[in-house]
Amino acid sequence: MKKQYIQYGLSLIELLISIAIGSILLAALVSTFTTSSDTYRELQKSSDLIENGRYAAELLYDDIRHAGFYGHFSATGTFPSALPDPCEIANETTLDNGMIVPIQPYNSAAGGIPDITATSCDDKGFFTAADLRPDSDILVIRHASTELFAGTDESGSNAVTDTTVDGTVYIQSNVRTAEIKIADAANAVDPSTSSADVKGDTDANRINKFPGKATLPYADIREYNVHIYYVAQCNAAAVCTTSDTPTLKRLELTNDGSGGTEMAVIPLVEGVERFNVEFGIDNNPATANAVTGQIGDGVPDTYVAIPATVADYENIMSIKVHLLVRSLESTVGYEDDKVYTVGSTGAATDTIDYSAINNAFKRNVYRFEVRPSNVAAKREIP
Repeated sequence: MKKQYIQYGLSLIELLISIAIGSILLAALVSTFTTSSDTYRELQKSSDLIENGRYAAELLYDDIRHAGFYGHFSATGTFPSALPDPCEIANETTLDNGMIVPIQPYNSAAGGIPDITATSCDDKGFFTAADLRPDSDILVIRHASTELFAGTDESGSNAVTDTTVDGTVYIQSNVRTAEIKIADAANAVDPSTSSADVKGDTDANRINKFPGKATLPYADIREYNVHIYYVAQCNAAAVCTTSDTPTLKRLELTNDGSGGTEMAVIPLVEGVERFNVEFGIDNNPATANAVTGQIGDGVPDTYVAIPATVADYENIMSIKVHLLVRSLESTVGYEDDKVYTVGSTGAATDTIDYSAINNAFKRNVYRFEVRPSNVAAKREIP
């Protein structure tokens, strides 16, 4: 009978071979895990880059499209010889006069920042050299909120509770006229008495929903919006003093939470490095149409980086927006040496060359064109 061999342990050679095989397998697993983690992180960076760009584009598109919306009212009349102050927060008449300029751009000089020093934005400390991203434009958009004030409804019925916040700017309008009011303790929108009533006003100053009628209902009330878009050097909800992450921001006309009115700094999208706009100008035919009463036909005849004269601001019928957006985190071993086109005025192309910088951020350019229908539709020839 053959004796059975029983092994009581491992030899040194067997142990070394086992350790070697295990090390190889472990190294392969670690390498696979590291590669998968790096790939996931890069995919996440790319996803964030794409989503940030899309969100910025959609946000701008929606707001520009509503430029010039004031409820039932269409702001027409003599166009001003000087542009209105985009940072006005106190004078209701000045705010009212600004409605006729729903789109108000400020173009950046090559290597510099837009000149906005003649406005109260400069007095309030906005748009300093340390705050603004060089070569990016500033765009002012004016319109009423698409949402009716809580105290009114489409039927114009008498209503509900006073829910105004002191310092908030409101617009009341019908098809013929509009009036802007800043809510405060003595002059606040108060629908608890009657729909679209204004505290402190006489009945004659209230705007009726139907022009020529001296009875209820009163006209709808909406919040009045002035939005100023720009690219800042930082992502803080304040004027930048240092540079970190370039961010698309918006100055908003709103209440300050203490009964006053302010232009609040709202960070919107991080990673936006450049914001450039072109404007489609409609100035042909140059004589007023017998039906529309306006020149042009609502279709852009030429595109410019900035209207040549103040009068041409009235002829802006379309806006092309260019956004250069970068990833929020750098990628090890990546060098961006591309040249990005971020605008064109026909005769010249605005480009950014990163070949001399070669930093490690990935970038995309987003372009779109939007037609502010509340402005352009008035010129459409039936």
